[in-house]
Amino acid sequence: MNRYITQLIEDLKALQRGPSEPWYNPEEGVELDFADVVRYLSSDHEQQLGEMLDLLPEQFPPVQQLTAHQMRAVVSAYTELLSSWGICLVIPEGVPAEIAYTTAVGTLQREVFVSQHGMVTLEFCNYIQEECPFGEWCHCDEYDDLPSDENEADDSPADRRNP
Repeated sequence: MNRYITQLIEDLKALQRGPSEPWYNPEEGVELDFADVVRYLSSDHEQQLGEMLDLLPEQFPPVQQLTAHQMRAVVSAYTELLSSWGICLVIPEGVPAEIAYTTAVGTLQREVFVSQHGMVTLEFCNYIQEECPFGEWCHCDEYDDLPSDENEADDSPADRRNP
């Protein structure tokens, strides 16, 4: 299995997109940004990540056949691949290798918008701790004390001091 994982990691590195031009070119103004926004708003922008990268989930061995070290190495190479395409994969630090690996491989079936001049973030947590796929390893509980709507925000101690 070590030979296969080494080859898979090499394949992931080979799929990385080369360095691109800066996302903002002062000579072109903000036209490039607007082109991305128009593409995004047209709803004709998303494509399955696996199709875009020419990768299938079946190319990734099942969790049961891998060591934690192998899973972390594949997730690291895959994260670097996505980053080269302007996609940030958000998996909290400390998440067990099995969860990180399964989450990463699952993104191959996810539809994404790939920005030509910026970054896109793939998040999995909706900041409701009871529903979080990362459980105790996520930091979503840090957001529990934040106001959930405008009425709560208006009733903060700072708002009461300045009537």
